[in-house]
Amino acid sequence: MGSVARPGEILGSPLKWKKLDYEGISERIRSSGQVTRVGPQFWKDFDNYSLLKSIKGIHCPILFIHGEKDDRVPLYEMEAFFENANRPKEKRIIKGANHSLNPCREEVYKIVVDWFKEHLV
Repeated sequence: MGSVARPGEILGSPLKWKKLDYEGISERIRSSGQVTRVGPQFWKDFDNYSLLKSIKGIHCPILFIHGEKDDRVPLYEMEAFFENANRPKEKRIIKGANHSLNPCREEVYKIVVDWFKEHLV
């Protein structure tokens, strides 16, 4: 749900950071006012670990859920995961839902429970 397939592109945008330093300490101010600091290893790990490559190694049913109005993670990030995943796979784009899947959480719970009943039993 709302996962980032290409974190370097999404998180590495200079517009999102108060101070962006790939070799030192980067700082981002969250909407709450809290400051998040990351060191250079954070950026290097994007090259060391690829979720898009890793998902190809998963050989069980996968359900992808994404909010239609997610303003934090673009829909194309979920689509990239979906394209790289093995079958069986299913995707659900929740109309009207944001990144936290609000105000549609009850609908999402039902989707997840029904999917588990079908695939885990």
